[in-house]
Amino acid sequence: MSQKYLVILLIGVTIIAFADSKRFGLRNPLLLNNQTPFVLLYEHESFRGKEHVQFLGKTCTTLAPQYANWTSSIDSHRSCVSVCQDTNCEGPCRKVFSNQGISRLSQTGFNDNIQSLISCYF
Repeated sequence: MSQKYLVILLIGVTIIAFADSKRFGLRNPLLLNNQTPFVLLYEHESFRGKEHVQFLGKTCTTLAPQYANWTSSIDSHRSCVSVCQDTNCEGPCRKVFSNQGISRLSQTGFNDNIQSLISCYF
């Protein structure tokens, strides 16, 4: 299978997608394990600073200690995710819907206050 690369530069953000020459469809290289949904967590508001890719599953995921209470903006990246302030998806939770994202978690009470998350789709 031959692959072609498409690189798009948008205001300092590089997006790389692969095109399968047989299907001519684009697929995101970050979607692994048969299209596992994921979200992008950012250290600062407006999707800036360090970025963490968090894959979503059927069960609650408690964030690793270095990412717990760290997120200031979130890109749901075609996924629906429920983010929670406590471990094991307990405490106050908020849904972030597909293609929505939240650039300023400070406006929601969840800034630097997310410890766990789960996909809405399972």
